[in-house]
Amino acid sequence: MRSSLLVASIVVAAASWHCGGGSSGGPTGGSGTPAPPAGAVTISILGERGAQSFSPNPASIGQGTMMAWRNTDTVVHHIVLNDGSIDAGDIAPGAFSPALRLATDGANYHCTIHPTMVGSINKSSGEPPPCSAMLIFLVSSALPFFVMAFLSVWMLRSPHPARESGGWAAADLCCSAAYKS
Repeated sequence: MRSSLLVASIVVAAASWHCGGGSSGGPTGGSGTPAPPAGAVTISILGERGAQSFSPNPASIGQGTMMAWRNTDTVVHHIVLNDGSIDAGDIAPGAFSPALRLATDGANYHCTIHPTMVGSINKSSGEPPPCSAMLIFLVSSALPFFVMAFLSVWMLRSPHPARESGGWAAADLCCSAAYKS
């Protein structure tokens, strides 16, 4: 039982670390990232608001046009196109992503740190964002069950003065013959 609890804890820790979004090798944004060049289209990151997380959304950007995201939120975001063709890296609050050239005529994108933040370029109907948050939801939902099961088994196996003195009627109803005199 202890090994199961340990495994569950390790899985939750690993999933939480992954969800925090490490850099995937893309360029990093930051307070030192310069504003995009003149003529580049800028998409503002507004915060965790589902399909209203970006402005404009959808963005009208022609193929081959330079574009960048500007983080107007108070937390770091990491924007990628769902097809993986663009990774803007971590974008600090108040910073711009590096200016990137759009190689397609439309695409969907999302924040890897906050997967419910979604947007599109030219009303694309491309691939939906990957569903990495579902594993974390399932593991975190099951964790209280494992903790309660562990505590229940531990409490039933440990000696209890009421069981040993015969004064606890519930112990006679639910406990094994090992606790009865």
